[in-house]
Amino acid sequence: MSRKRVSTTTIIGGSDGPTSIFLVGNKGGKLSLRQKLERVCYKVRKKRAEKSIKADAHTMDQVCEYIVNELGYTEVDKSESRYKEEYREMRASFLMQYRPE
Repeated sequence: MSRKRVSTTTIIGGSDGPTSIFLVGNKGGKLSLRQKLERVCYKVRKKRAEKSIKADAHTMDQVCEYIVNELGYTEVDKSESRYKEEYREMRASFLMQYRPE
């Protein structure tokens, strides 16, 4: 039996405009011990990022550099199909939120 997974997007500092950070993950299904530990680590990293990033204090390049160097994330290749799909979904979400007509 397979369970349907729901993709979630977390926005850190959403009112900051171009300095917002989007973290994408999956919810649903029973988690293994490893997945639970990874989720705890993720939450700790998220809290750390929320505390350290302030509006109008950093350029987008500085934010990206911080995320890669301090938090250990890697930038996704923009030619990958998953990146393109997530970008389209995020854009559609913004359009529906701010221009519902």
